Amino acid sequence: MREAIILAAGFGTRLRPITEIIPKAIFPILEKPLIVWQIEKMKEKGFERFYVNLHYLSDKVVKVIEDYGLSKEVVFQFENPILLTGGGLRGLLNTVKGEDILVHNVDILEEFNIENLFRVHEEMQNDVTWGLVKEKGNVRVDGERIVNIGEDGFAFTGVAVYKKRIISLMPSGRFNLIPWIVERLKKERLKIGYVFLNGFWVDMGTPHGVFMAYRHLLRNNVMVMGQIEGNWKFRGIVYVGKDVKVKGEGTIEDSVLLGNTTVNGGFNIKRSIIYDNRQITF
Repeated sequence: MREAIILAAGFGTRLRPITEIIPKAIFPILEKPLIVWQIEKMKEKGFERFYVNLHYLSDKVVKVIEDYGLSKEVVFQFENPILLTGGGLRGLLNTVKGEDILVHNVDILEEFNIENLFRVHEEMQNDVTWGLVKEKGNVRVDGERIVNIGEDGFAFTGVAVYKKRIISLMPSGRFNLIPWIVERLKKERLKIGYVFLNGFWVDMGTPHGVFMAYRHLLRNNVMVMGQIEGNWKFRGIVYVGKDVKVKGEGTIEDSVLLGNTTVNGGFNIKRSIIYDNRQITF
């Protein structure tokens, strides 16, 4: 049985003030919560069981999973206090049943061929295999191995495969994953490989990332699901959610309007993400 870990305990600080009222795990993607979108896409790829760590506004995530009928397929790990990236992953790895597990950041929207990641992981007998893209990042490789993190290199996608057995190397309690990995790499105590993944991907943990996700899904178009009254002009990529009300007149350009947002006109909206009248510009 294919299993996946979704890391979802974070505070979503880069999306404040929106994440003051909803966790980034349930940020809407075309009216569907992000974590539901991810789980449904993974199920299409053959994954059957999902392990999710939660801390910030965890009750809202649990309710969404229940509302979409996914409770039987999702196992939660509630963290109080938050265990950080390393401690959270260790706890989840200790829960899974299989040996090779997909680990996916909750704020990553991607269209990768995950099978290729597993294939290389198994063929090279790696402890960990990261999905990389040929964009500027901080992951340095040499041959078929990752040799350092923190230097000029390629970008990590937030998608990886881990062997369950590496938990025996991890400390218990709260710790950050990247410093721990860097230390193990220097001591050559961890075999970390990589795969260059092809296909769309974006980090939705930032306002610009949210916009790029909508730009991709809308195929550079305008989509209005909500109520428009008055004289409004749309420019660039615009999404107006089903519960949004726009009245009066003005211009909306390269923006995403979500939740129970009401716009009363008399001004222009440009390069903004708005949810329940909380606005972030980018």
